[in-house]
Amino acid sequence: MTISDILSPIHVPSVVQSFFDHDRVVNHDAHTLSLSLLSIQVTELLDGIFIGCSANHSIVDGTSFWHFLNAWSEIFNAQEKNTSISRPTILTDGCGPVVSLPFTHHDQFISRFEAPILRERIFHFSSESIAKLKAKANAECNSNKISSFQALSALVWRSITRAHCLPHEQKTICGLAVNNRTRLDPPLARELLWELNSDGREGGGSIDLEVCLTLNSMSALESNPEFMEAVSISS
Repeated sequence: MTISDILSPIHVPSVVQSFFDHDRVVNHDAHTLSLSLLSIQVTELLDGIFIGCSANHSIVDGTSFWHFLNAWSEIFNAQEKNTSISRPTILTDGCGPVVSLPFTHHDQFISRFEAPILRERIFHFSSESIAKLKAKANAECNSNKISSFQALSALVWRSITRAHCLPHEQKTICGLAVNNRTRLDPPLARELLWELNSDGREGGGSIDLEVCLTLNSMSALESNPEFMEAVSISS
């Protein structure tokens, strides 16, 4: 398998899941199966390597994970061996009290299921495309308070709801992960390695969005002209 075999297809090849050591693992498996809290798996390809990083979400959040990757990259790219990290991680001493859960077996609070066959795709939205969505949303609502994030989220969720072909009376929920660090009082530092709960390839306000849907739903989403008009074709 080559790098092109992974990057060229429109949809993410299913073999990519095997490049991550913690694929289909839940947080509590680190306790019951003695799994590592951080796993780095290097898969050798014919013309390169694929580095798959997995971290247990019970100890780190997205900010901590990206901080680790940036620090790792900084060390690798440094000219000197004994280089220091520009933003050292804050490690708190000790640990909190032991919490005893009111269950006799972990099956009482962990629910597992066989996931259906899903199709994955990375959709790229350029900064120009997002700006158009924001302007359109504010114009339609006669407002100037709708953000870029709200405009894009509304388009994505509306398009996915249509792709699912749900009955008109059925309620749906859109759940979004939020960085709570700055919302605490006092706020947590960005360098703190702790759990609380990607940039686009070109930067400057672009967004790469990974979407995982069933085969029929993905096909319907890709056939939606309103959605695909906002998607930018990567070079």
